[in-house]
Amino acid sequence: LMSDVLFSSSTPYGDCLYLLMSCKSKKRPKSVGIFILNFLEDWITDHTEQLESITNAMKDKALEICDISHKNLLLKLISVYQVNQPDLSKIIHHVRTKLKGGGIKEAAAYVAHLKLHDHFSIYDIALPALLQNRVSILEDYIRDCTPAREEVMQMLDQWLAPDFDLVEFCMDHNFNQVRGEILRPQFIDRLLVRLMKTYQPDVNMYDVCKNLYKRHMLGKLRYILYRYYVEEAATMQNTRELVLKTVGDDEWLQVQLVDMVHHAYHDEEEAYRLKLHFNPDLKTEVLDTKNCASATLGSQSTQNKITQNQFHQLKLPLTSVIVVDNEELLQKCYENILNNNSCVGIDSEWAFSTSNTDGVAILQLAVQSNVYLLDVFNFTNQMNTCTLGLFLAKLIKSKNHLKLGYGLNEDMQKLACSIPLLKEALQASVRVLDFHIVLKHACRLYPKLLAMENDADELCKHSGLSKLALQTLGQALDKSEQISDWERRPLRVTQVTYAALDAFCLLEIYDVLSIRLQELGCNVTLEKIINQPVPKVKRRGRGKGPATDMQAGQNSNEVSILPQDKPPVNEVSARDFKVVCDNMLQGLARQLRCCGIDAKMLSNFEDHDVCAKIAQQENRIILTSGSPFRFLSSQVAVGHCFNVPNGLKAKEQVAVVLEKFNVNVTQLDVFSRCQICNCDQYLKLSSGEMLEAIRIKTAAVSAPASVPWNCFRGGDSELSAKAIDQTDTVIANKLCDLQLSDTKPTYAINPLSLSNNARLNMSDITIISKLPGKADVTITPLHCEQVPLPVAERIREFFCCVQCGKVYWEGRHFGN
Repeated sequence: LMSDVLFSSSTPYGDCLYLLMSCKSKKRPKSVGIFILNFLEDWITDHTEQLESITNAMKDKALEICDISHKNLLLKLISVYQVNQPDLSKIIHHVRTKLKGGGIKEAAAYVAHLKLHDHFSIYDIALPALLQNRVSILEDYIRDCTPAREEVMQMLDQWLAPDFDLVEFCMDHNFNQVRGEILRPQFIDRLLVRLMKTYQPDVNMYDVCKNLYKRHMLGKLRYILYRYYVEEAATMQNTRELVLKTVGDDEWLQVQLVDMVHHAYHDEEEAYRLKLHFNPDLKTEVLDTKNCASATLGSQSTQNKITQNQFHQLKLPLTSVIVVDNEELLQKCYENILNNNSCVGIDSEWAFSTSNTDGVAILQLAVQSNVYLLDVFNFTNQMNTCTLGLFLAKLIKSKNHLKLGYGLNEDMQKLACSIPLLKEALQASVRVLDFHIVLKHACRLYPKLLAMENDADELCKHSGLSKLALQTLGQALDKSEQISDWERRPLRVTQVTYAALDAFCLLEIYDVLSIRLQELGCNVTLEKIINQPVPKVKRRGRGKGPATDMQAGQNSNEVSILPQDKPPVNEVSARDFKVVCDNMLQGLARQLRCCGIDAKMLSNFEDHDVCAKIAQQENRIILTSGSPFRFLSSQVAVGHCFNVPNGLKAKEQVAVVLEKFNVNVTQLDVFSRCQICNCDQYLKLSSGEMLEAIRIKTAAVSAPASVPWNCFRGGDSELSAKAIDQTDTVIANKLCDLQLSDTKPTYAINPLSLSNNARLNMSDITIISKLPGKADVTITPLHCEQVPLPVAERIREFFCCVQCGKVYWEGRHFGN
């Protein structure tokens, strides 16, 4: 068919373009369009005498088809129709035309497929695509161009600089289309890390991206200080070692560390010691040094804040704990474990490194008689992981050994990053018992398996393996050495003891749980209990009989949503209580404003850092939920950040917050603040004033734009008949017939919320006010158009926010 078409055609190039325009599958890798062009390309080699010349109109039409075609079809069209000859000027002009029209996707495809990067800068395509959050277009653009890729990554790192203003950058370069999430440092951070790992996996990203390095090190500093000051789960010695190692010689990080210790945790003495250690002339705020003028770093006691006698202790002598740091000791460990033992406890300690290659530093293998601490960090540095990898791979695949762990999968994945030989072995692992996974299933079968007599408050203080030890062995684990420098050699005795206990206690926990299962009548071992099905409980429909035991248990043991800890003794009034809500709790913020509480909230595009800054500057309580709690609580003083429970409705969250901080909400506080802008100043208007404002604004909206506002008023009260429509006539009649009774409204607003410095300007329907704390007069449009006409006729009084112009009146919400 194609041969007949081309033989009978006097314009084969033009006819093929017509056929291509009719194809519907041009975006597929293999399409009819590809077949047509391949056939045309073969045909023209033998029939050059029948070909017409390719005109500019044909090239333009070919480019139009390229805009909606797959890469394969695009390249073939460019080649067959010689669009790139005699030079690339036509294609480049077409690409620039596409960019002006907003076709950034098509323009990026041309540049990427035809290798036109030298003719465009990253400001033309790459950065606009990034700022619109079209990351896939960006990655296609930089994938095959190393200079463009490096330039983009350098630009992203520049955006992470502490003093860089991305909004100002976008304005300076006329980037008008910007997605809000791009302005958040977290998004830029994650994108830069992903690009570095994808395109430069062998390069230490911290050597290339200095601002990324500072940001990550600052995050580590916050976590270390939080563990010591808030959780009290680290020793001063470990904390000092880690912060000094993390900061290094970077002066900016040194300043941030001193300021955090001083302002966030109010430890002036330690802040002064750090300043003396780094540089007495460090540019930080002046500290009170009268009590520590002669102090040096390390002079303070390094005793742990927590007494040791309340924790579970290692029952093996330290002589049975062997540090394996060479092949000879590794061979002895290999023979003892693989030949003589059937149950092995496995745990690991991660390196807290200042590079981007954090991995396992110590791997603990515990048996009944010994605990072996495999120095993975030492083997890795000596590039001698082959023997270690073969031993661990054989242990993982061994059917004769039961491997015990808690969160073992994560440990093994981390270990495989340091020892690549293990990646294949992990796919064939057998007889692995992860307590974290197995016990979730076992407790559904036997709810009393982890029942204990310990105080519930004590149980809430621990998590993970430490909590499991408390439930089974009666005492929790001391985790004060968990966050310590596991790369230091030799290890301290406390580190060796901690690492050995973490692995050895797994054997003890396994023995205790095995005995408990037998006492509960279980006829399978803990290893095989994961295969036991959980019996289903039949539930009857509502109102069709008595509830099942499970339903009755749920009804009789309802858990209160209120926190169990006692509120503070001093009661706080709603007007004196100030909070700032994270962007995940915007609904809670609005409900708190309904209670008269000063509640600021972050927008969807603001970073968590903004929340911490507002709390510090205005002395507010931070309300957050979930993972940001750890970060935000490390930025403010203890007790100034509250983790609101997940899964609750906004009104239930309000009850939790009020109970937690003992806030007294009176009837006068209800609706004393604007839900939109948090302002606590209202202008009170009567029904007549509101109807007049609605009439004037309605007439202004329906009038021609050239007519001034004043033409709608004749004197102070006369109406211009030419300027009002039917709606205005109705309102005017209501104004004439309106007779207000002397009955006071049932809604009593707080007198403190009624502004004495605000008035309504009827000429342009704006509120002129002077807000507290502001020197300038504020002019705000009144949004009276949102008030329905029947409401304006029925309601006696209206309260208008002087800051945003929102109108409120008494309705069913007040009673609710």
